[in-house]
Amino acid sequence: MAKTPQTRLPDYLEKIAAGKPVNYSAFEKQLELAGITDRQRRDLFRVKLAGPNRHIVEILDQVAFNKLQNRFVQQALTDRVSAAVAGNSHRVSVSGACLLLRRESVPHPQVVLFEGQEWHCPVKPAERALLVENLENFLALARTLAILPDCGWCPSEPVDLLYAAGNQITNAILQPFLSRYAELNCLFDPDPGGIHMFRTLRQRMPQFSMRFLYPRDIEARLAASNRLLDVHVRTDLINYTGISPEVDRLIALLRRTNRTLEQETYI
Repeated sequence: MAKTPQTRLPDYLEKIAAGKPVNYSAFEKQLELAGITDRQRRDLFRVKLAGPNRHIVEILDQVAFNKLQNRFVQQALTDRVSAAVAGNSHRVSVSGACLLLRRESVPHPQVVLFEGQEWHCPVKPAERALLVENLENFLALARTLAILPDCGWCPSEPVDLLYAAGNQITNAILQPFLSRYAELNCLFDPDPGGIHMFRTLRQRMPQFSMRFLYPRDIEARLAASNRLLDVHVRTDLINYTGISPEVDRLIALLRRTNRTLEQETYI
């Protein structure tokens, strides 16, 4: 069964939303086949070369980008079923999503599942959520929660710990469930990848209460790190200023120390 050109658009759009490089020439052809004009592309994206046939695509109009993604959700579902028949389903985005959730009163991970048009959560969501990027932090529930006061947050009520599974938390399909919380607290890696994830979430949910957490002694931790900041990435970090005061401070520290960290070091 032939694979129509448009079926790859959801994959490209998901990678762009996550800040991953794509072959822009190939992506541009898919957009053209989908009826997206040159002017619309220029209004939507700014492109930077990251390597041979690899481009970082910056989103200029998040609202229009979200509409473009939503336009191809049903297309992705149909195409994945068709692709499975052809033995190529791994090349097409899945039609659903799931999240892992824990809290002190419910230590065993709960699976939050999106099927069709609805989210199914086995427990009532708390008022506030803590998003962690890495599995080790999700598994170490007590130690991860214990670091929060040092990050300037002392929650007096239960907190839902959500496993972000790397950058999968930025998938647009998760936004309706995340919107159930009154506040999102992001304990991401203090590095360009973590900052990019946070910016994507802020762009998707601009009116939402959200903050980027890191320990008060982050400068000393960075100074002791052996993870060097790439010179090109160091320059690109300037483009992320203005997201929030705490992110602006983190960017300044990353550039000053020329170092990054992984959040596993917090525990």
